[in-house]
This record gives sequence, C-alpha cells and structure tokens, in this order.
Amino acid sequence: MKKKNNFGFTLAEVLITLGIIGVVAAITIPALISACNKIIIENRLRQTNAIILQAFKQYQADEGDSTLSQEVYDDADQAGYSFKYSKAFFEKYLGNSFNTKMQYPQGTFFPIYSASGKTKYSKDNTQINTVFYLLNNGTVLGVIRNGNYDGARVWVILNPQKKKLRSGKDVFQFEYVSDGVSGYYEYSPYVRKTYSNSMRNQYINACKSETQLPLNYMTAAQFCTFLILQNNFKVPKDYPVKL
Repeated sequence: MKKKNNFGFTLAEVLITLGIIGVVAAITIPALISACNKIIIENRLRQTNAIILQAFKQYQADEGDSTLSQEVYDDADQAGYSFKYSKAFFEKYLGNSFNTKMQYPQGTFFPIYSASGKTKYSKDNTQINTVFYLLNNGTVLGVIRNGNYDGARVWVILNPQKKKLRSGKDVFQFEYVSDGVSGYYEYSPYVRKTYSNSMRNQYINACKSETQLPLNYMTAAQFCTFLILQNNFKVPKDYPVKL
C-alpha cells in the first residue's frame, strides 16, 4: 500500500506566516493612514481657502470695495468679538459659497487640544463668539469676526466627532486680513512681512506648543496652518505634528 504524501502546513509554519503578516501590517498600516491623513488635510485646507478667497473677490468685484463692513452689535465684548457679527459676516460674505447642513448653537465649544494631545485649551471669548457650521463634506467651519479690525478668523475642524481634537491634525485656523489695497490674504499682513527662514523654528515650536496662544496672539492651529500654506498647501517634511 502506497503512503500518501501530506502537503499541508504545520502549525509552526502557520504561526510564523501570521507573525510575518502582523509585522508587515504594523509597519505599513500606520504609514498608509498618515499618508491618507496628509492628503485629506491638504485638500480640505486648499479647497476651503480657495472658496473663501473667491467669495471675498466676488464681493469686492460687486461692491468695488476691498474692506469689510465695520458694524457694531449689542452683544460685542470689549475686544469687539460678537456672535451676531460673526453670523452676519458669514451670511453676507460666505454663506452662498458653502453648502451647510446645520448651524451649531451659540456657545458651542469643541474640545481642542495641543498637537500632542496633552493639553486641553480653555474656552475663550473667540470660541464663544464663533459661529460654527457643519458642511456637507463633514468639515466644521467656524467664523469669528472681530469688530476692531478689518479681518476674520476661520476655524477648519476636520473630525468634529472626536472627543479630542488635536491642533495641526484635526483643527486648523486661517486668518484673513485686508491690506486695504489689493484685497484679502489667507494670513495677516504682519505674518507675511515678518516670516523668514530664520524664524521657521519659532513657527514650528508655536505649532506644537502646549500654550493656546504661543506667539503674536495667534493660536497654535494658526501656526500649523501657516506651515502648510507656506509650502503651497503641502504638509512639509519638518511638520511637527504626527498625522
């Protein structure tokens, strides 16, 4: 009687194969997730910025004016922050440019943390007076208008459902300020004038800072956004936030 050959795998071989697969997965999956996050961040920031700048340009073309209206609302604080003003600003200048699902109630506070996730930033008057909208693509857009200067700040929150929103990963912030001549820019004239390669380390440190306003009264999220914007909306190699 002929003996049948057994071509099956032994238990040891199966376990070794599974171990190799696990090691490969542990190495490649985080890299794939990080690459995917980079693409999402770059595309959302680029698209949001383009829509806002186009909305400002359209307003300027229609009205022949390069400055935003300076209005006073009865809920404004000493710094000029006003929820009513922020809402009116969004509806007047940006409302027709974004597809919104809903407006969050006044006083909505998102759990924004430092880039490391170690420090939860406090609820300040800027968030209290920010009007937040949920867009059709799942992004939350927050607009805060300060009546004391010709500009506005715009929060971009990519994962609003998360319990811990990290600056530079889930939360970004643009600042739009007019120079009164050629229109609006996606960051303030002060930053444009003062930034240089020699200051880059300061901006990187500000992006990953545990402090809410690490430099020049700007949020950590603003510095993270600036680093990406400055690199033509590509996450730079020296970006300090793990994605």
